[in-house]
Formats: sequence, C-alpha cells, structure tokens
Amino acid sequence: MNTSWKSLLFFDPLPAFLDRRDPALTYFVERDLLEKMVGPIEGLWNLPEPTRLIAKQQPNGAWHYAGRSNHRSASQRDVGTTDPQLWDQRHPAGSKTHP
Repeated sequence: MNTSWKSLLFFDPLPAFLDRRDPALTYFVERDLLEKMVGPIEGLWNLPEPTRLIAKQQPNGAWHYAGRSNHRSASQRDVGTTDPQLWDQRHPAGSKTHP
C-alpha cells in the first residue's frame, strides 16, 4: 500500500494502533496498512476474545439475542455475525457461517 493515505490525515494513527498491544489489531495493521508479511490468520483463532465469542454461537451458526424468541441464522449478515475475514472454512465457526 502506498503510504500517501497518511498524508490525508492530521496525525499518524499507526503508533496508537500498535501501542494497544492487541494481537488481532496488530495483525491487521501490519498486514493491511504496513504491508508486512504476517503469519497465517489461524494464529488469531485461539485468542480469548474470539474463543469467547464463538462459544456463544449456536450449532447451526445462529446467534441468540437476549430478549428475543427467535434466533438469527448465520446467513443473516449483521453486526452479530462472525467476520468472514477472520473465520473461514478452516475453522469450525467458519464452517457454520460459510456453507
């Protein structure tokens, strides 16, 4: 990626992103913004946050929303579904959401 995108900003956000010491954020910043070679995305799958999130997913890929009697199917894309960039057919959660 050409770094000219930074010239459109009032400040460089990269140090703030990288100071967070968040493995997932660092992975995507390095891969997408710094164009570094990073390891396979599978390295993020066992982090605490994705593991906790996927544990809440129903066996059919649906999500239970508190206070609602129905479940959203995995094909109903909204904020509550798994990120297709993070989960794909190689991960059990991805096989639920990507038939």
